Amino acid sequence: AGTVSVGAVDDLDAIADFCRGEQLWFHVDGAFGAAAVLSPLAAPRLSGLRRADSLAFDFHKWLHVAYDAGCVLVRDGDAHIHSFYNRPDYLLNNLSGADGSRERGIAAGRPWPTDFGPELSRGFRALKVWSHFLEHGTHALGATITANLELAALLARRVDAHPRLRRLAPAALNIVVFRYEPPRLASPPEGGAAQPGQ
Repeated sequence: AGTVSVGAVDDLDAIADFCRGEQLWFHVDGAFGAAAVLSPLAAPRLSGLRRADSLAFDFHKWLHVAYDAGCVLVRDGDAHIHSFYNRPDYLLNNLSGADGSRERGIAAGRPWPTDFGPELSRGFRALKVWSHFLEHGTHALGATITANLELAALLARRVDAHPRLRRLAPAALNIVVFRYEPPRLASPPEGGAAQPGQ
């Protein structure tokens, strides 16, 4: 959902239909583009996000949170835990329950961060995300994304109108891929393609 190199957005609903028909897990890499759901200009193209089994995205990209602040959302929490749960032996002892949990002490309770992925512990990244959203709100963040989209559309129109510039991909989000074509490269000489160094 919004590739980093060209900003392409796949037909997420079509992919969701295919995954459902084939009984496949539907994961969306929304590292950059998922945040565009906050903009009314892009939200319709990202409606298929709601059908994902899992979604990864980064707050430190288009939402301007200090690096690093990534997130993964998984629809089925049990499937998530069962994919990663592997309590190491050194955290288990004869005071632990069958599932490795303890009732008291620093090792008490479930889930632990290690139940969701390879890290045994994690920093408190959520605090900066929470304070950022508290300070700015989703409407202001969405407005900055909309402004980025409008600026990219303006640039795309100007590139299209310029005789020596050529756009190389649709400007689906905020990325405009184009190149400069000097006259000697824009039209090859008679008798064939331009040679390197010409």
